[in-house]
Amino acid sequence: MEHINDYVKWRGDITFEDRPFCDIDNLVLCQFSYLDIPKRFAGEDSVTVTDIVNMMSEEGLPLRKKAADDSKRFRDFIEKTASSVRFGSLEVHDYEDIIDEEKDLQFSAMTLTGNGICAVVFRGTDDTVIAWKEDFMICFTEPKAQKYAAFYLARAIKRFGEVIVCGHSKGGNMALYAASQVNDSVRDKIIHVYCNDGPGFCPEVLDPGDLKIIDPITTKITPEFSVIGGIFEPEITDSYIVRCDRMQFDQHELCSWGISGTKLLTTSEHDPFSEQIVEGVNSWVSTVGMEERKKFVDTLFDSLLSTGAKTIEDLTKQGEPAIRNVFQNIIIDNPDMRSAAANIPDSILFEGAGTKAKKKLMSNPKIKALLESEITKGVVTCVAGLSAVFLPDELIYIACITVLSAATIAENIYCFIRLKRCYWNIKKEPIHLSISSILLIITLLTLIKEGALFVMASGLFALLMLWFGANTVIRARKLRKHVVIRLLLIVMAVLWGGAAFFILFAPEVTLRWYMMIVGSLAVFDGLLRIGIETVRRVKKKRKSRLSDNKDS
Repeated sequence: MEHINDYVKWRGDITFEDRPFCDIDNLVLCQFSYLDIPKRFAGEDSVTVTDIVNMMSEEGLPLRKKAADDSKRFRDFIEKTASSVRFGSLEVHDYEDIIDEEKDLQFSAMTLTGNGICAVVFRGTDDTVIAWKEDFMICFTEPKAQKYAAFYLARAIKRFGEVIVCGHSKGGNMALYAASQVNDSVRDKIIHVYCNDGPGFCPEVLDPGDLKIIDPITTKITPEFSVIGGIFEPEITDSYIVRCDRMQFDQHELCSWGISGTKLLTTSEHDPFSEQIVEGVNSWVSTVGMEERKKFVDTLFDSLLSTGAKTIEDLTKQGEPAIRNVFQNIIIDNPDMRSAAANIPDSILFEGAGTKAKKKLMSNPKIKALLESEITKGVVTCVAGLSAVFLPDELIYIACITVLSAATIAENIYCFIRLKRCYWNIKKEPIHLSISSILLIITLLTLIKEGALFVMASGLFALLMLWFGANTVIRARKLRKHVVIRLLLIVMAVLWGGAAFFILFAPEVTLRWYMMIVGSLAVFDGLLRIGIETVRRVKKKRKSRLSDNKDS
């Protein structure tokens, strides 16, 4: 498969005056925009692509320091581009590279002129945390980079006249935004707009219909596995799906996109897995309010930035502490964020069916109060604990196999419905086919192979115990004023964790013992819940009576 590197090598000795600008040239310019040019090299209008690359090479500067990919393929691309007649002689104007954490702004663009063309190129997301935050912000607001892009484009047109507008990833979104939002007299001087795997616009923030204005002069190109370009997917008539030689998320890299001569190497459909992820993300956004989206994004990225990390690479180096910090802020400290995060898998796997059912159920105030009551949770936990203690081992096995079989049957029926909906195209449903197949294999193994059910149940029970432990820690954090109860909950959390590890490694002969341990912990936990909530209600009533007596 050929790529833009091959195109630059093959087409590099032909100017734009000899062979007009094409779709592949757009990819070349977008890929070149990821070169991290020092501002001192791009301060003069007379500086060419060749001059900039040569100066960077002489000083031994990294080509792409703000991105994880400084691969051989990218270095090879830059070297070929700089030495070519078609691209090397292009002059770089108005190079911008802005990162402002206080303003939640990451913006980078350049204008390239020469050989009969003028192209405004918007760079996509780099490796900085603030850049990724701005990407997420499109789900609830117009990021500052979009408005800056419109200003940049208007300024370039005023200076150079007719232009081609290109952008990749977030840069593609900015190209669409800028071209659609400038005034009519400026827009008339736009020759063409290219959006390369760029997201669209949140309908509550910007009317997607605005793109109809520029649709006749716009081309959208996405790889087979397209997630970023599928978020609020912009509806563009002239659209292409390009084949790639990399797997899944790596296909976002322009160097992996296939070409044939001066044409894109296209295919008819996106990867089904990527489509399911996109459907899930868009479904999640539609079920979460604007304020909740904003709070989720702010909480997530504030927790990332609080680690001191400036880039995704910094976060990767920090490893477990960074993950713990995010987990603390999203899962433990903030119940609203915990709920929003929990909805994401449901949106991706089940089109948000669970979230919709929960909302419908919770719309009834009485049912909501009952389900959210600590006394209800305590009673259920006690019943589950007593069942574990007193039920015979045989019934426990039957209960486990019944639950597993029910889950297997339900998932296979759901998979059947989804396959029928897409006319039995198995490529469309890789996730649910995999889940239903795995569940079926596990169910058969537990029925056929002796001891398999115990191993599986041990793993599930251990995970359940760890979840109970984490939940107990969350409850303890809410009761900072009640020292004794808080200490009891912390002890409970430790016991849940210890039980989880015991269950995970205990032999089958200890089944009765570990069911008694689990059951006893559950009963104690349930009684503790009931006791805490009862005391809280008594105090509340007493306080209310005292208040009424004072008023009277």
